[in-house]
Amino acid sequence: GRRSKQKIAVIYVAGITNEKIVEEVNFRLKNIDTDYALSAGHVEQWIQDSFLSPFPQLLETERPDRIASAVLQGKVGILVEGTPVALTAPIVFADTLKSLGDYSLRWVTATIWRLIRYLSAFIAMFAPALYIALVSYHPEMLPTKLVFSIQASREGVPFPAVVEAFMMAVTFDILHEAGVRLPKLIGSTIGIVGGLVIGESAVSAGIVSPIMVIITALTAIASFTTPQYSVAITFRNLRYAFMIAASILGLLGIILVYIMLNIHMVNLKSFGTPYTTPFAPLYLQDWKDLFIRAPLTMLKQRPSFYKP
Repeated sequence: GRRSKQKIAVIYVAGITNEKIVEEVNFRLKNIDTDYALSAGHVEQWIQDSFLSPFPQLLETERPDRIASAVLQGKVGILVEGTPVALTAPIVFADTLKSLGDYSLRWVTATIWRLIRYLSAFIAMFAPALYIALVSYHPEMLPTKLVFSIQASREGVPFPAVVEAFMMAVTFDILHEAGVRLPKLIGSTIGIVGGLVIGESAVSAGIVSPIMVIITALTAIASFTTPQYSVAITFRNLRYAFMIAASILGLLGIILVYIMLNIHMVNLKSFGTPYTTPFAPLYLQDWKDLFIRAPLTMLKQRPSFYKP
């Protein structure tokens, strides 16, 4: 900072971390032009590769063990004076769905939970959009009995599926934001009780259908399974883009937005590391700690795409 003169510690293990990554981190930190860094997130926004991307290109953590694990993998840790949150870089998309607790569990259990996280990320982004597309444009893709059940539950609902979905999504986000701002003991209660009361009241009033309440609740719960809060917010924000596309073009709209999202992710980098590694570019040797978490005795090498 020009005025605050805060200290920033760049942490890495000499002989493991690629020196080019360390040099790039130091170069970007020296080019920050501000009076005061309010938080680690403030620094993150100055040094990230793309400010237009909805995805975080550095990960925030308050856990010392996570920073220790990151630097031993060949990453760089960044500590900012005056804030308890540390940053790690570079990262790839797969890092956002990994939990440090995975390595304390048996490999079969850890693999199951990791696969559930990938499924939850899919539900958090696509569930409301798929509901809109299937109900509004493609009911023939559903089993006949399910179509009759959905239409019966929507009987008397005055709004189309897209308006119904947006109403519930926005209502949940309002409840979540209110819960964050309130004291902890009250905040969690408001989120649960508020969701139950508003959902039940909306169904009783005939404003939304019961199936929409179920989908909204499932989407909300799925978004909370993501270990990184910043990524969970990204999934919730992308959900709106898919909902708008589904309301205009149905499944075709969802596919087009998904293609655009993949194009963006393939072009995105975090301090020179492609964001979609080890999917693309392909590093098969690093798939042992991707969808599955192989036994620890097989995880003897650091991720090769960080070029340690």
